[in-house]
Amino acid sequence: MDGQIQEVDDLLAQHIDSDLGLKAQAGRLISVQGVGPVTAMALLSHLPALGRVSDKEISALVGVAPFAKDSGTRQGRRTIRGGRIAVRNVLYMAAVTASRRNPILRDFHQAPHHQGQTGQARPDRRHA
Repeated sequence: MDGQIQEVDDLLAQHIDSDLGLKAQAGRLISVQGVGPVTAMALLSHLPALGRVSDKEISALVGVAPFAKDSGTRQGRRTIRGGRIAVRNVLYMAAVTASRRNPILRDFHQAPHHQGQTGQARPDRRHA
């Protein structure tokens, strides 16, 4: 199984290297702290519209955009649901890595815990 995974990873890397547009996108993604080759390949393979649609549309595709549950005058809670679970899980791991290495993100990540809030949302583990 590990050999097959490595083979697929190699094929994806070759495909990205052979396409100048994908290679440029991968380079921009990897330049972000916390984003490595695995995250870049996952984003490029699962989100072909990345870079061509708005940030709001991408966040809805990934499933990290809050949607309102309002009805009439009642204002419901904003919830995050749906989207591409595999991408959301990869982004979660990239965010965890970045929050450990980047002091600004570390402070931002730890702030809710100091304010008595419940903490971070976890990705859907059923499909991980």
